Amino acid sequence: MSLPAAKPSKPIIMLLSLSVFLGIVLLLIFSLSPQQDNTIREVEEYADILMNRELFPQAVDAYREALQRPGLSRVERARLNHIMATIYLDHLKDYANALARYEKVKQLAPKSTLGNDAEKKIIQCLEGLGRPLDAQVEMEESVALKPGESHKGRGPLVAKIGNREITLGEIEDRISQFPPALRNQFSKPEAKLKFLQEYVVTQLLAAAAKRKGYDTDPEVNRAAEETKKGLMVQKLLEDQIASKVAPTEQELRSYYSVHKQRYVVTKDGKTIGTKSFDMAKPEVQQDLLREKDQSQYQQLIQEQLKAQDVKIFSEQVAPASTQ
Repeated sequence: MSLPAAKPSKPIIMLLSLSVFLGIVLLLIFSLSPQQDNTIREVEEYADILMNRELFPQAVDAYREALQRPGLSRVERARLNHIMATIYLDHLKDYANALARYEKVKQLAPKSTLGNDAEKKIIQCLEGLGRPLDAQVEMEESVALKPGESHKGRGPLVAKIGNREITLGEIEDRISQFPPALRNQFSKPEAKLKFLQEYVVTQLLAAAAKRKGYDTDPEVNRAAEETKKGLMVQKLLEDQIASKVAPTEQELRSYYSVHKQRYVVTKDGKTIGTKSFDMAKPEVQQDLLREKDQSQYQQLIQEQLKAQDVKIFSEQVAPASTQ
């Protein structure tokens, strides 16, 4: 006679169930997370290889595969969408797909660096799609004033470009940046009006160029950098070279005595005499200041050449036989 099989006790059943549950959890942790990261990393590495081969449509497909992996954060999805949008825009000139991806970036990460860049690129996409009015609206919305803010400008309003206000003070500020000889040409109202019209056209064209993304064009940036260097040098020379102290009366008279032959009175193209000191004084002061500035300029150049240990290999540019 056989004995009936013993049934496992409830504690043993619970322990076995708990062990199975913990095993499943550990399996998920070790199988999904690292493998997930490695899989996405491998896909991105593969996409980079395709990019280097200029296989841009295939690279987009690879990034799309990475984007479909489960468990991605919003930031990670925004990053992958941004990469795909950039490929569409910069390499494939597919403005429609680029626009869609940038819109997705804005939705996923609206207040991030990626989101801010997406706003700018959306304007460029709209321009590329032949929708300049939509691009202009998007640009105006992206730089819209916050509630309670207002444009501050000096003087009366003289022009408007959409929501952009241009005041008389802004125009006068621009004119004041010209050299004196050129600045004087805008003293008459008619000339100032013409400058305003040209200024408005420049703003319109600059906005159109920005919508097309030329503000980030490498060639434009290089030219802007060279212009900036020139302005910085000009400012340096004004601060360190331009004579701040007017020559004394004795210095002016001494200079006049040495260079008296320069200051002559002419009539019908013939020299009929020499100007007196009082008559030639403005010219004497200008010439003396110019010579002082030139001397200080040469001194500054020599100081900089010595301080920076500069070597100029002139023979590589102008061989001795051609000098």
